[in-house]
Amino acid sequence: MLFVDREEELEALKLEYELCRKDVRCGVLVYGWRRVGKTSLVKHFLENMGGGIYINCAWLSNTKSLASKVRESIARFDETLSNIFWGRILFIDDPEHILYEALETIDSLAKKTKKAKLIVVLDEFHVFLENVAKKIARIKRENINTVKERVFWFLKDLLERKNAFWILLSSIGWEKLEELMSLRKGAKQPLLAALRRILVRPLDMRASAELAMKIREGIPLDAAKTIAEISGGIPPIVITLASSYDGSSVIRLAYRLVEKREFDDFFINIIKLISELSRRDLPAYIQVLLALARDIKSPVEISRSTGLDETAVSEILRELIKNEILTKRREKGRVLYEFRYPLMKFWLKTSEEFLHEATKKDVSSLLGISAESYIRELLAETIDKEITIWDDKLGTFLAGTAKELKLKITRILSRKETEKALREIKNADIIAEETNRVLIIEVKATTKPITRDTITKLAEIIRQYPTKKRKQGILIQLGTGEITPPAVAEAIKNNIIIITREGIQLIAKKINFPEP
Repeated sequence: MLFVDREEELEALKLEYELCRKDVRCGVLVYGWRRVGKTSLVKHFLENMGGGIYINCAWLSNTKSLASKVRESIARFDETLSNIFWGRILFIDDPEHILYEALETIDSLAKKTKKAKLIVVLDEFHVFLENVAKKIARIKRENINTVKERVFWFLKDLLERKNAFWILLSSIGWEKLEELMSLRKGAKQPLLAALRRILVRPLDMRASAELAMKIREGIPLDAAKTIAEISGGIPPIVITLASSYDGSSVIRLAYRLVEKREFDDFFINIIKLISELSRRDLPAYIQVLLALARDIKSPVEISRSTGLDETAVSEILRELIKNEILTKRREKGRVLYEFRYPLMKFWLKTSEEFLHEATKKDVSSLLGISAESYIRELLAETIDKEITIWDDKLGTFLAGTAKELKLKITRILSRKETEKALREIKNADIIAEETNRVLIIEVKATTKPITRDTITKLAEIIRQYPTKKRKQGILIQLGTGEITPPAVAEAIKNNIIIITREGIQLIAKKINFPEP
């Protein structure tokens, strides 16, 4: 494993480990940009210290998968304990109980380690905790912050037992990390105070050039320095540029590699990670970044260029700053945004076709494919099933228009039947029948705001629809446009339920249908 210029961070980890051995503090949070070398740093530390437990949480979708990884890791130290643990897990259905059981078992193993403290690394822990907290909250019908609070206090208790040395890794900026780990207003955040923070920055110019020369023996110092400058100190970019160096211009080489799509996975995965941690989807982020790459600077100009509403653009820009993709500065009264990754702007400029193709894979992207067809197929899968979704205090699933929505659809009218039923009335997208009521459904996949006028038009269609059954209006928003407060108020007034993109994703999960 190539390793350069991380002496300061290694010393910080060693110091913290010694403090843990003395029962002073046993938790470290290692954070920084994605792909700056955090995992390599920690694995190098583990190797130097004789090993430990390393679990990459980024790929774990639920607590059962975490338990499986814990079982494998423990078996290397104590096969009997591993088998006992797995025997217990097989009889537990509660995902929160499984989480606690898995971490308690690691702690039990650590108690048995006499000579040294067991080192336990949870890589990208924040992604796993966020996803797991959402699932637990949904299953138990609780607010997500209530679940997070329990989990954070449990983790704090685990750290304060001081049986193991815990290293948590995160690839997001500190501001975003604090936001994700914050609880209800005024509530104390228990976990962060128990952790020593170690920031891993990109390699500096000297270290980046040193890495380039290690990768490609004989590379001229000037070329290595140019690679260092273009790479922004990101080791994978340094390695790709240096290993491809053929003696020609480094700048031409970088452009050639971008055009050959060598950096697609690196950059698209960064954008995907940010979109997954926010309430805006991938296509919206891509549109804003493409606008910035074309030197469209202000939120107003970006909004005009992309068709996204200005509120959505401002929110996306804030998220990109929190996640340290952009920097912001004021110049002559204007706010200017710049990319932290030097190659990212050029990559975006040359990748529009690739990025549009990537977003088309989302079956209901905001530019995307018939949202009505997707919803029609989704609802068809629910026929004769009873589906209930509950909203939370943030209006995540039903935009605050109802506490719950129960669906028990018996039939969906075909497009021809819908057109006939709505003859001489303004069209709605889908008509679905239940035993005692008719659902009149309007589907939106827009980047523009959902306004009071949108709801008023749907209310008029519902009023005119001829039926003796009770009528229920539903507006589904699959796009990124804001659902405005006046729209919510108008929906409540007219007994119309708004289902958000997250609400549709929840229904899809419940019936094991592809998510939008």
